[in-house]
Formats: sequence, C-alpha cells, structure tokens
Amino acid sequence: MKSGTHRSNGHAERFGDLVDEWGTLNEPMNYLLAGYGIGQFPPGLVTINDVAGKFVPVVRDYISAHAAMYDAIKAKDTVDADGDGTAATVGLSMSVADWRPSRSAQPSTEIDDIAARDRDERFEPSHSTVFVSTIEGGTAHNIVPKNCEFQWQVRGLPEASPDEVPRNLAAFAEKKLLPQMRRVTEEAAIDTANEGSVPAFVAAPGSEAVALALALTGADRTKAVSYTTEAGLFEEAGVPAVICGPGNIAHAHAADEYVAVAQLEACLAFLDDLAKKLSE
Repeated sequence: MKSGTHRSNGHAERFGDLVDEWGTLNEPMNYLLAGYGIGQFPPGLVTINDVAGKFVPVVRDYISAHAAMYDAIKAKDTVDADGDGTAATVGLSMSVADWRPSRSAQPSTEIDDIAARDRDERFEPSHSTVFVSTIEGGTAHNIVPKNCEFQWQVRGLPEASPDEVPRNLAAFAEKKLLPQMRRVTEEAAIDTANEGSVPAFVAAPGSEAVALALALTGADRTKAVSYTTEAGLFEEAGVPAVICGPGNIAHAHAADEYVAVAQLEACLAFLDDLAKKLSE
C-alpha cells in the first residue's frame, strides 16, 4: 500500500498537467478471485471456502489501497489538463462489454429492454424516456372517433441514437397494432410526423464557455442536467456553450413553480462578474 501511494504521488505530481483520468488498480475482481480466491494467480491462495475470515479482509485491504492512491492523486494533480472543469478523476480499470438488449435469446426492441441496457447515472432518471403529453380525438362520448392524435416525446441520453425509439415504435405499430386494426377496417393507419429534434448538449473538451462559467461561479466541476436547452444547438454549430443559471428544474414546469430569491441574487452577481471579465 505504501509503495502504491508513493508511486501515485510521484506520477500525479509529474504528469498532472497532461493527465486528468487516472486508474489505480486493474481488474480488481479478476485479480482478487484468481489470486486469493481460487489460487490461479500469485500469490496462489485459496480462501474462497472461508470468505468472511480470509477473503473479505483481502478485499478490504485492496479497497484501502485504492482509497490511499485516490487521495494521493487528488492531492497532487490540481491541473485541469483538458479544460472540462475537473483536474483529476480517479477510478478502477474494468473490462466492460457493449451489451445488446435481448429477450428469449433473441435481439429485442422492447422499450424496457433498451432502457435496461442504456443507463447513465449522471442523469435522473438514468435512462432515456418516452412520454405522451396530449391526446385528442372524437366529437362526442357516444360516437366512435374516426381519428385519434397524440403528441409524444423522447428524452434520450446523449449517447442514444435519436432514431432508435421512433424506429422501434414504428416497427411495433406495423407488426402488432395495424394487423388488428385492419381487421376492423382496411383504412386504418398510424402516421407519425416529426415536429422537431434538439441535439443533446455535450461540451467540447477544453470548452472556453465551461472554463469561464467554472471560474465565475467558483465551482470545481460540472454536472449533467436532465432537461433540454438550446445549448446543444449552439455546440453543434461550433459555438461554445454552457448551461448555467438560477433555479432548479425540480421547481419548474409545476403548478407552483418558483425561483428562490437567493438564486436570483447569485445570478445577478454572476452577470456582474461576467460583464467585468468580458470588458477586460
């Protein structure tokens, strides 16, 4: 542990101006199980038959070593090399496969299966969502409507394909719904019109806008938000953007939405500092 901490100190101090993403230990579960669980890797110990007494203490030491190296790197690497607002992110190296949603051993386009695959814990909820906002149809309560129209939206994760959900819903309508509807009338149809799309906002590495916002607010890192703004359009057009402003999305788009006075005061102070910065 002492050797790992010492090396972490040295590497972070030497390469901190070049590196922002650090890995302390490689494939921890593979090594722990093979080295201390079943004896296939050095030191070749077999402790799996006494998990609580022998194996768990090794895991605790391993976690402690990671924590010590984490603290050492965070203390020594204080330079934000790529300008994203974070000087050092520290984690473990893991082997991760690209998962495809499936059901009954076959590729699946089911919404729940896709949501289970596509998760990003920076967001709440951590997966893409689909919701219906308005439904309209019919002329009277005792007349079967000729038409029904509803508006729906997809709120996708940044890495999600914007075409995936509409494509899957169209396939579901074609295979499942329309055959049943056309048993009643051959004129039955389901038409979808795209009224618009806004790209997800992902700031470019080293974004000047992000660096400026962090400097003016005194924040040491950025975070993701679970709503749509025009920032993605600006960024897509090559104009550096950042989402920064008063209020909380949890208090918006509700019956009694509000912005706290303290938030408005902080916003005014931010704008004053921004004006001074831009006039330098």
